[in-house]
Formats: sequence, C-alpha cells, structure tokens
Amino acid sequence: MICNNCNIKMIDGAPHLRIKNVIICYDCLYDIVKWMADFNHAGIMPYFLQGIMNEYFTKKSRRTLNKSLAKKVLLKYNHNCVYCGDNKNLTIDHIMPVSKGGRDVFSNLQVLCKSCNSRKGNKIIK
Repeated sequence: MICNNCNIKMIDGAPHLRIKNVIICYDCLYDIVKWMADFNHAGIMPYFLQGIMNEYFTKKSRRTLNKSLAKKVLLKYNHNCVYCGDNKNLTIDHIMPVSKGGRDVFSNLQVLCKSCNSRKGNKIIK
C-alpha cells in the first residue's frame, strides 16, 4: 500500500485510514487531524476534532507497544541494532522520545540493542 498523501510505501498491516479508494498513513492522518484541530481554535470547525486528537493521538499513560507493530519494525531493520549492528538483546526505541512528544507510530520507531538504547536515553540523535 502507498499513502496517497506522502507517497510512502507502507508495510502490510501498518496503521492507516481507507476512505473509498484513498489510503492515508497514520502519520499523515495525524497531521491532517492536527491541522483541522488547530484551525478549530476560531470555532470554525466542529469541536469533535479536539476529541479525536485527545483520544487517538495524545499520550495519557505509557502503554506497551503493539506486538505486530514491533515485529514490523524488527523486520524493517532486519533484526539488527541501528547503531552497532548487533542482533542480540534488541529493543524497540522511539526516534523522537515519548517524553519529547514522540508517538508510537511505525515511522518513529527503530531497533536498538539494550546497551545502545541505554546510552541514547531520551536524546534525539539524527
């Protein structure tokens, strides 16, 4: 599947929205709903948009990562640490840390071994 908004190929099962024949990835959906909610501050758009943002895109408490999403991230990086290439003691890490607004979406996840993940902490490394 290819997102009709950003033209990025999605791995089968990646979170997306399908309306008629239009496919939108989760990241683009977030950006669209956020734009609509921000536009709502003048009272032009319905208030339910802010409810959608709160329910689906805000982090109220830390929850366990979806197992199927974790498997897809491991496949994306061939079960190897992004930094050192090790294939033992792997963890799923947020590129943009949750503490700094990162989300549990496919494009924000990477594979790190435990030692690289502990060194990285909540830093943003490009």
